[in-house]
Amino acid sequence: MPVYCTSMLDHGSRFGVHLRKLRVQRGIGLRKLAMTIGISPTYLSMVEQGKMSPPAEKQVIALAKVLGQDKDVLLGMAGRVASDLPAIIQKNPSKYAALLRALRKFRGADFDLLFDSLGGQIAVEFKRSRGSPEEAGRQIDEYKAMLSRIDSEPLVLSRTAAGAKTKSRSVDLIISRGSNIGGTNPPQGSGRGRKQRARRD
Repeated sequence: MPVYCTSMLDHGSRFGVHLRKLRVQRGIGLRKLAMTIGISPTYLSMVEQGKMSPPAEKQVIALAKVLGQDKDVLLGMAGRVASDLPAIIQKNPSKYAALLRALRKFRGADFDLLFDSLGGQIAVEFKRSRGSPEEAGRQIDEYKAMLSRIDSEPLVLSRTAAGAKTKSRSVDLIISRGSNIGGTNPPQGSGRGRKQRARRD
């Protein structure tokens, strides 16, 4: 049996078990689910038993919608990647590849912090914290821990290959005047922000 087929069946076994669990939890009959997403009940039954590889992307996305699941998570369990992602990566392959490799050590909570920081929420919390000094310190420690799991080497190599000047391995944070990123003093006031640099250890 080709390696591809074996790999798909391995994914299919885990996918099938998870799919059946979700379907039963929601009280959806196998026949009804199969008809809803446009496949035969026999095929869906074999998928749940791990005897057939997961269905195509379109059907997996339909399953995610019916079962209230994240489509990318369900696609990942099926051993697939959303079809729009390769096109995005191919627009700038070296930099997207470097970014993915740099984040390969990330944990779930790290992504939450990263998304918050990209959305400006972390900067706002640092700038004007309503919490205790301990809470402000905890947020900063979590942010530093997240940064420590970014592998800078792929990013530096990608920037170098593109002819860009690389800066030191640091991240700029917008925090208020008078705050102490390394200590326990809470961020103060709501005045104009200034940049301080949180260097990675």
